[in-house]
Amino acid sequence: MTRFKAVTISILFGVVGIILAFALDEGIFVENELALFASLSFYNFIVCLFIGRYCPKSVWFGSLLINIIVWSVLIANLRGQGGFVDLWYGWTGMVIGAYAGSFVGLVLSRKKRKQIDTDRKEE
Repeated sequence: MTRFKAVTISILFGVVGIILAFALDEGIFVENELALFASLSFYNFIVCLFIGRYCPKSVWFGSLLINIIVWSVLIANLRGQGGFVDLWYGWTGMVIGAYAGSFVGLVLSRKKRKQIDTDRKEE
């Protein structure tokens, strides 16, 4: 996977994450913000895991682009004074989940490459 594809996929899944966040917030998780952030953190982890696994060079920017919703809330501060501070645990969990997924994907891609290299030596 090229870097351009990784950037495109990261932005695409970041936009899907925003839509998912608003859909879940209005539907399933109306009263439970902790469950909303946990599900979005898991989503970020899985997406970044696959991006990091198939394009190891994207570890540095994939997580940044997946967390578009976090950066937009930081910039816009939609909830007024202290809006980000009120939900710091959720935003932090989303960012940590994304970077953790990227690094786990990187480790898995290295193991995959080592296994391919050892298979070739045996032949």
